[in-house]
Amino acid sequence: MAYTYGNLAVREAERQKQNPKPGHRPKPSPGRRTFKLSALEKLAYLGACFALTAVLGSLVLLTSQLYATNHEIYQTKQEMKQEDERNAELKAKLWTVKNPEKLSAEAVAEGYKPVQENQKPSSGDSEASHQTASR
Repeated sequence: MAYTYGNLAVREAERQKQNPKPGHRPKPSPGRRTFKLSALEKLAYLGACFALTAVLGSLVLLTSQLYATNHEIYQTKQEMKQEDERNAELKAKLWTVKNPEKLSAEAVAEGYKPVQENQKPSSGDSEASHQTASR
């Protein structure tokens, strides 16, 4: 019995579409084709992957070594700058020490008295002066 009106008619049409005729096989939908690789091709791809991994790993290693070397260079430049500043300070002190007028002015400022020509050394100083003279 065929129903042409209502929900039953629609259902009947769906059932007819779902039940294929006996002996009729539906064609498979064209999907992905799988390609079979030989063992030699698989080994070649695997070797290429290992080589690429080794190259990228060595690149990372070299980059990190380059960074460490640049950091050491920067630190050395900073140390050189500090030593240059210290060297300038020491040169200024050396100029003060080499200049006799400045040296005598600093000695008088610290409370030392200049030596007079007819002054005799004290007893404690004579031993020290003899020892330094003998050296």
